[in-house]
Amino acid sequence: MKFLLDSAVPKSLAEFLESEDFSVEQVPSQLHNGQHTDKAIRQWADSDNRVLITQDPDFWMDHLVYGSPMSLLLIRRESLGNPNLVALFQKHLDDVLTCFMQHRVAELSSRSLVVLR
Repeated sequence: MKFLLDSAVPKSLAEFLESEDFSVEQVPSQLHNGQHTDKAIRQWADSDNRVLITQDPDFWMDHLVYGSPMSLLLIRRESLGNPNLVALFQKHLDDVLTCFMQHRVAELSSRSLVVLR
């Protein structure tokens, strides 16, 4: 499985996923400063068949309206700032992988992984 991490997602998560032998790319923070739009980020994820990991709920709305990004993992805001975000992913990694074999959108919180679509 391949992942694209939005700029607000901590680098520690990218490092963890890479250590588990996943292909990971991270959106540089300057892409959100007017150089690229959410559309460009969606296209990046879709063109490379990556699950976009983000805390930005606008991408969920984009998925509903445009069907893009094709695969999306929303991280609840309270989990994103959690120093145990990597531990949260370790706990739910098998569930995340299974989820995206059958579904397109899920939300990860400190309590659970919920399939949205």
